Amino acid sequence: MFSWLEEELSTIKNRKFHLIGEQAARYFSQESEEMDWPVPPPKEYQVFLERFGPAALYREDDNIWALKFFERPIIEKDERDTVFLVFGFWESYSLAFPLERLKKKGDSPVYEECMYTGRFRRKRRFSKWLASRAARIRKEYEKDEWQKILDGPAPFSSEEEQIIRARSQYRWCKAGIAENGNLLIEVTNDSDLTLPYLSFDLRLPRHDLVGGISLPVSTVLPGQTETIAAFAYTRLSHVDDAEISLEPDPWPEDREFYWEFGRPEE
Repeated sequence: MFSWLEEELSTIKNRKFHLIGEQAARYFSQESEEMDWPVPPPKEYQVFLERFGPAALYREDDNIWALKFFERPIIEKDERDTVFLVFGFWESYSLAFPLERLKKKGDSPVYEECMYTGRFRRKRRFSKWLASRAARIRKEYEKDEWQKILDGPAPFSSEEEQIIRARSQYRWCKAGIAENGNLLIEVTNDSDLTLPYLSFDLRLPRHDLVGGISLPVSTVLPGQTETIAAFAYTRLSHVDDAEISLEPDPWPEDREFYWEFGRPEE
């Protein structure tokens, strides 16, 4: 049923292009409304979860994948108060099974959120829907782009490994809020290098917002400390409760997303 995906997983050497199981779960979180399945999901989706677990497929950006599938659903209602069990996303659009249909028939095709109306539209059974959607996504890649994904990235160079070691030798802490509302971060450079940026994860719980900061630290020389304003996402009320953490060390697959190696346009 999913042999094409198993073959693709075994062929692609880019380790973050497809994530499955616990590795995938670390890269996306579900909302507080998540719950256990009130009724069993369709058999095909059960098979998918048994074989792969939660999954994030077709990486598009740092922490963005074209397709995401959860182990447990999120409850949503449409304008008619029809209850849907959202089990994943295609881009930013919800994928769901209608609860009443599962109760009555024990099975359901995929219902896909319409990008224009926000309503759920009935599609195909999960296995056929996934194969078709994946085929459409793959067609968006040029031949040379797809070959790079198949081949995987080159290992880190010695210079890149030095950068990775250096970023772990920076110390930082939140240092308050500037008059214009930006978050201030105090940074100390205990390394022997001067990096252009430090990559942070950022979460604003009151806004249900998760993102990242590429903090410019090029003026913080070895042995020095400086307070820097973080511009991304921070001109919001209650920014004082922002939760930040240094992003985990990158893999070679992450080069273009970590500005420690230089901005993509540089």
